[in-house]
This record gives sequence, structure tokens and C-alpha cells, in this order.
Amino acid sequence: MMSTLRLVTGVLSLLGDPDETRLPRSLADDYVDAEAQDDPAQDPLPPPRPKKDDAMPRTQGEPLLEHPHESIPAFFRSHFSAQAWEENVWKGYLTETPVLVPLGLAVGAGAVSHWDRPLERRLGGTLGGRPWIGDATMASLVGGSVLLGVFFPGEGRNGWDNFWEEAEVLAVNAALTSSLKMLVGRRRPGGGNRSFPSGHTSSAFAAASLINDNSGGVIGVSAYGLAALTGYSRMEARRHYPSDVLAGAAIGILSAQVLDSLHWGNGQSAHGIAGGLRLEIEPLDRGAMAAISFDY
Repeated sequence: MMSTLRLVTGVLSLLGDPDETRLPRSLADDYVDAEAQDDPAQDPLPPPRPKKDDAMPRTQGEPLLEHPHESIPAFFRSHFSAQAWEENVWKGYLTETPVLVPLGLAVGAGAVSHWDRPLERRLGGTLGGRPWIGDATMASLVGGSVLLGVFFPGEGRNGWDNFWEEAEVLAVNAALTSSLKMLVGRRRPGGGNRSFPSGHTSSAFAAASLINDNSGGVIGVSAYGLAALTGYSRMEARRHYPSDVLAGAAIGILSAQVLDSLHWGNGQSAHGIAGGLRLEIEPLDRGAMAAISFDY
């Protein structure tokens, strides 16, 4: 009988509390029960659930016991935790392969800037010079990311935290884009100021990244396709140069991925293409060819 109890206890300790596994992987300070590390054979009953007053930094891989937006203290614990930024943002994203995508786009923006004017003249009017195409695709992506995140949260996520994450990402992305626009002060190809970087493109790619992180699969790939159409529309309507669009895409993806890693950690979702992104560069006789491939 005692052996049976020990076996059941061991299984329960591996599975954990079913209620805890449904909570999101935020970057909040969590609650670690030291007794959970003991040999279950020494105690025939599962250890009691710790209280919030016994909060301690989370060790990697342990479940969280609070939502990042369930209260104001939880917000500060989840967003201003040095351990959270180090483990989930720095180690989980900024030093991993997927960060090469926005970095590659940023480098591409600098490289293509020397051919901005001839490329803009060649692309201009290829879709009839209709700026409403970019307006519609950007608005669809932003609205779709909010609706999917709130009403169809991905595995391990919830609608409430997804909503506030969307607000944070869009606000940070807008602040970065607007600051660069005022700092650079580049004139638009069709007239007007503040061309660099493209705000439509940065917002579209930020929303597409959030859609992919939440839903993944065909939905995520389609979202990135619409974001690319947004950037192309801004060039063909003579609102932006190619370097403006590439820089906007880099800012949008980077801001979304950093905050998504902060909220939900890294590598915990079974969907998405971020983990399968690969940036390949093949040298040629007169230059090089870059390619981005992914699994989903």
C-alpha cells in the first residue's frame, strides 16, 4: 500500500497542479516551493501550495502562479524583474537564431539605401498608386492581432494578458518609430517629411509577429504576407523608400518579439515559426544571396 502511495505521489509531483499549468508563462516573480525538490518517497502526500507571501525568484521551467496583468504589483514584478529580462529576453531571444531576422532587415535597410531612389522610381505605381491598400492591410493586421489574442488565445496564454501585451507592443513600436522619424527627418519620395522609418510597415510587422506567436501555422504565415504587402504598398504609392520599409519591418518584429518573450518566455509554445526561422547567406561571384526559410 505504501509503495502505491509513493508511486501516485511521484506522478502527481511531475504533473503539477492542473490549475497551474493553465496559467500563462509570464515573466513575473514566481513562487517556488522548496519542498517540491525533496524526494517524494519521504513524504506520502503532495506538498502544500505555497502562499504569495513566500514569493521567490522562479527557476527556469517552473510554472507561474500569477498573471502579469492581474494587478499593479504583478505588472511591476513581471516587467521589471532583472531575472526575467535576463532569462527570457536576453537568453531566450536576443542571443537566439530568430533575432537574426530583424537584424538582417536592419542591415538590409542600410545596404539598400544607396539604391533607394532608382528602386522607388521602378516600384512606383505598380499597384496603381493606391495608398489605401497599405492602410487596409495594416488596419486588418492590428485589428486581427487583438481579436485573435483576446478571443482565441494560444496554448498557455489568456485573453486578458494578450490584450495588454498587444497594447504594450503597439505603444512601444509607435514610440520607437516616431522618435526615429523626428530624429532623422527624411523627406518622403512623393513630398512631405518624416519618411524614415515606415510607421505603417512597423505596425504591420509588429501585429503579424504577435499573430504568429499566438496562432502560428498558416495564420502566422498569412499575417507576415499581409505585412509584406503593406510595406510594398507604401513604396509603390510613393510614401516611402525601400530602406524606410525594411527598417520599419525590423523595428516592428524586434519590439513584438522582445515583449512577447518578456510576457510568455521562450520555446514554450508548440506552434509558430519563430523557432524554425533560419537566415542563410550564400556568396556569389558578384555579391551574395540571402534567404530566409522556416518550418511550421
